[in-house]
Amino acid sequence: MSPKQAIDWDTTNARLSPTLSVEPVGDTTGLVGTSPAIVRVRQQIARLAALPVCVLIRGETGTGKELVAQALHRLGPHAEAPFIAVNCAAIPEHLLESELFGYRRGAFTGADRDMPGLIERAGQGTVFFDEIGDMSLYHQAKILRVLQEKKVRRIGDDAERPVHCRFIFATHADLEHQVRCGKFRKDLYFRIRTPCVRLPALRDRQEDIPLLVEFFLQKYQPLLGAQVRDIHPRVWDFLLHHSWPGNVRELESVLVSALVEARGDTVLRPEHLPPEVQLGLNEGTGTTDRGESNLWTIQVPRLQPLAVVRAEFERQYARLVLQETRFDKSRSARILGICRATLYHILDGRRGPMVKRTQPEDFPRPGPELGDHPGFPFADPGNPPHGARTDGES
Repeated sequence: MSPKQAIDWDTTNARLSPTLSVEPVGDTTGLVGTSPAIVRVRQQIARLAALPVCVLIRGETGTGKELVAQALHRLGPHAEAPFIAVNCAAIPEHLLESELFGYRRGAFTGADRDMPGLIERAGQGTVFFDEIGDMSLYHQAKILRVLQEKKVRRIGDDAERPVHCRFIFATHADLEHQVRCGKFRKDLYFRIRTPCVRLPALRDRQEDIPLLVEFFLQKYQPLLGAQVRDIHPRVWDFLLHHSWPGNVRELESVLVSALVEARGDTVLRPEHLPPEVQLGLNEGTGTTDRGESNLWTIQVPRLQPLAVVRAEFERQYARLVLQETRFDKSRSARILGICRATLYHILDGRRGPMVKRTQPEDFPRPGPELGDHPGFPFADPGNPPHGARTDGES
């Protein structure tokens, strides 16, 4: 498959001009991407930003949880007030209470003055608790009381002070499992679990990778003195087939490393990428050393109803076809034998198995590009969907 067949490289690489803004156009959340999953996140932010409620942000490491918290604060009614981020896993246990609640002079050795805590200092702003799942049970009880009473008491003080800030929590942990294991308080869990913003992993929104690449290259090229104007097609193969366990943060790190290696070169080449990204295509996606397609591996849930398995299979298969066409949605829909709207529904997980609902008169039959690929199950002329007419039938 030639690069020109897969994607308009002239248009894509032209966007790498350093004169372009690095900010996502028309977006106030700071989130880069146009996938259905990221559009839903933007919609949730727009709905929740102005509401005086706690919000729980869930997602894997590197998906941008703090970015969402900042957007909720920035788009809220008290954007001019402080935004204070507290990393629950980074602050030592014996310091966390004094940091959060403050202390009175003489409360302990070294307390030579009254000190308000982070919650007080936030005023009407936002306190963002990152990795709330790593907080001890003792401090969880303290936070629960603040949420219920809207008051804080400094260490060594008898007076309680009102709290006016908003609380946002984030975690990559399975809080339900932690509750069952006794590592997270059930009452706090029920207090903060909704409303909830769930951030997708990068592997679940791979159609956003080209936009993210463009964003990070424009952001870091001036800082690193790089002058990349073009991206080799093989680099796109590596980037689109990597599993990205570190999500957007890993992609950002990979591109920074690649730009450092590419200094003095106007083309970003495969040798500029870290070895683990190059190895990922050959070892993790069922391809040969030359990058040619061999067999695709699809994982489905165990011991589930057939309809659930079919829906998950179709979602994963549709994503693989999108990768093969470099996210050309029109071409992918033709290959799958469905319309673009149906493709969006399948990717979004809002539709049942496509074979049952496919009507052959709604769209042309798929072309030969992937129709004879091993395991291709859809719109097979020799095995038409239920109800479809075959040649010779009246």
